[in-house]
Amino acid sequence: NEVTSIEEISPGNYVFGHVGGLTFYNDRDFNVLEFRDSTSNSHGKRVMDICIDKNHNIWFAAGLLGIGFIDINKELKWYKEKDGLKGFITSVISTRSGKIYACSEKGLFVLNGNKFRSVNTEGSWGNQIRKIFESNDGSLYFTTSTRGIYRIVDGIPQHIKYEGDKIYNNTYSFIERSNGDILIGSAMGILKVEDTILV
Repeated sequence: NEVTSIEEISPGNYVFGHVGGLTFYNDRDFNVLEFRDSTSNSHGKRVMDICIDKNHNIWFAAGLLGIGFIDINKELKWYKEKDGLKGFITSVISTRSGKIYACSEKGLFVLNGNKFRSVNTEGSWGNQIRKIFESNDGSLYFTTSTRGIYRIVDGIPQHIKYEGDKIYNNTYSFIERSNGDILIGSAMGILKVEDTILV
């Protein structure tokens, strides 16, 4: 079946996200965790992103279901609208400093205690975040549907975009090379970050 996200838990052990659940692989066997939820929209139950925090807990973005959290004892907890989230959750990240960020078409959120709170993104760019990444220096990068990418350094957002055809600013993915170069996957191929522009 469709696999929408993958994360390595430990060497040889993986978790795969898909519609309505997670599948765990331990180098020998597959074990499926199905979500018990009344949401009938299969797209709304799609696991879009997975991350592992520094305590080896699993976090995942599951669309309309919200954010799921699985601790090392395999106990599942959900964070939903009552916990501060809004919209269709597409990405979640655990930073090196231990912060948990999530995003949807309704904006950017950060976990504060047992609740998520909205992060002020100063304008509407927060409503277009597609996925969240962290660079080796701890800066957060956000790919967006129409605005290129954003980078937050020391709490200050910087807009990084392609200056030509706007279709290039439809961005999806991020990778940092060993030499420090940052490459961005876009609707028109691979772009490179150079200061505050994409080339």
